[in-house]
Amino acid sequence: MSTMPENRQSIFKKEIFSESPLIPIPVVTIKIVGPTNANIELSINAFSNMLGQEILLTIGEIMIELSTLDEINSFIERNPLTFLYFSRMNCGVCHALLPRVEEMLKNYPRIAFGYIKVDEVEETAGRFSIFTVPVLLFFVEGKESIREARFVHMDILKEKLNKIVQLYEEK
Repeated sequence: MSTMPENRQSIFKKEIFSESPLIPIPVVTIKIVGPTNANIELSINAFSNMLGQEILLTIGEIMIELSTLDEINSFIERNPLTFLYFSRMNCGVCHALLPRVEEMLKNYPRIAFGYIKVDEVEETAGRFSIFTVPVLLFFVEGKESIREARFVHMDILKEKLNKIVQLYEEK
């Protein structure tokens, strides 16, 4: 998935288990249409309440497009492990790197992945000190832990991510 669909429709599949691990509830498909992950969260919470069970969504493979500074800040606050990808429409490096980052993040299902078009959310330049693109930021519990920009060495990024995620999971 290298770009968000124009109508921003997403389909999530999540297997939900009952109290007994021997009696699985069938896979549930939730179709969500909306401009932000806030709609996703609301729909999942509503569905979760209907079932009377908490739904844990594996979000590492889902890229969420964030279109306001408030959405970005909220995304970072809500997700203990957050990866943000800042891009511009006319950036060739950005478009070439994005599929590689998406592929890498498939190995980290606990990391929430946000995509920001700096052209559309200009105030991100000041808030996150964005002077070039692409910029890749990784936050752990709201604190910036990794910053990579422009020419990213994927092997080095993956090593850094592995170390930090491993330390986080050991706590």
